[in-house]
Amino acid sequence: MLIKTQLYAADLGTVPGDVVILRTGFGAPFSLMPDRIIALVLATEAELLARGRVRAGGLWVDEWFDPRLIEICQRLQIPSIVSPRISRSGVLARFDATRPAFACRQVPVEEAWPPPDEAALRQPATVSWPVPPPPDQPDLELLVRTFTRLMSRIPERPGVATLQALPAALDGAAFLPGADPALRRQVRSAMLAVRSAMEQDQRRGESWGRLRRVDWDGDGREEIELESHWLLAVFDPTRSGLPTVADKTGRWPLSSIEGEPGWLVARHMDADESVTSIPLEVAGLEEAKDRLVVRAVDDLVDTSIAVEIVAGGRSLEIGIELDGDRPGLIGPELSLLLDSPRIRVDGSEWKPVTEAMAELGHKFRIADDLHEVVLSSLTPAALFLRPVGDGLVAWAHWNTDGRSTHRLIFRIER
Repeated sequence: MLIKTQLYAADLGTVPGDVVILRTGFGAPFSLMPDRIIALVLATEAELLARGRVRAGGLWVDEWFDPRLIEICQRLQIPSIVSPRISRSGVLARFDATRPAFACRQVPVEEAWPPPDEAALRQPATVSWPVPPPPDQPDLELLVRTFTRLMSRIPERPGVATLQALPAALDGAAFLPGADPALRRQVRSAMLAVRSAMEQDQRRGESWGRLRRVDWDGDGREEIELESHWLLAVFDPTRSGLPTVADKTGRWPLSSIEGEPGWLVARHMDADESVTSIPLEVAGLEEAKDRLVVRAVDDLVDTSIAVEIVAGGRSLEIGIELDGDRPGLIGPELSLLLDSPRIRVDGSEWKPVTEAMAELGHKFRIADDLHEVVLSSLTPAALFLRPVGDGLVAWAHWNTDGRSTHRLIFRIER
């Protein structure tokens, strides 16, 4: 959220009359944003500073900048200073990496501000922001794509709720290679808040749902985006997965664990213990206010499989129907972003999940101090659990002779 206007400048450690330099790079990830959003962010923060009787003295872009910034700053009448030397001149005394777009406040220096040779400092830069994520960092690439899609959806004239939620999603430090996973989780949570804020501004209410065909991950193949007031999920049929599942109202990017691919809807283990994820094709979509349905099928050489994903409220149901000669274990695998998770099976005592473990039952309650989910099945299911750095991975599965039907209900309690 935006800090209250009367506290905004004071929170930066400024006093009336100070000059604050806006900074790119570790501030907002400008290169991932449309021009209109860049202008909106800069103008909003300059206005808030002015209300606190503090002046936005300029935008320091050093070697890491998007060339569009110069033109946008000129349009907003904010001086732009392209110089790697500013940080060593004593002008920029303090940088707070937790504040979007803000860097430092000006302190007394020998030279006047802006520097007399400001024009000479405007040298072309050769490096643009951000550095493209290398191929071995899929988590960063996913974050960038999610952010870019969100920026493209922000309306020309954002409402009050959107403007209040937006700054928290603009922490550019999260987009640097090797950034703290906790910071990236904060940005993902903030992006969910922006989505909900746009709905609030549009007065959409709670009873709506939408299915969209999109190339969500840029691989040239279509995915299905399921979105409602409560949930956001993306179904990738070729990978038989849900790479993103998020609780929008709880601001919880629950499937986003560094190094994990998200959810698999049909993870299969043969008798020889070879594990596969069966590729699928979308066979049907059903969209209603309070119910979203995606059906997918694939006819393998020896097995026919049908999958149904149903979203309603804060629940997701995954149904699997097999018809063929492919015995083994099959079921969905879920990654859950939880801190010090614990599990309760069919009303038994809570147990911490500190190592790989297996449980059998109808209802599995998994929680930490902030969140709680329930996995339930009408027929007994086995649940394999393995803790990972930011949570756990749970594989709910059933024995099958190749001809069977199973359904798992996933519900978010808090």
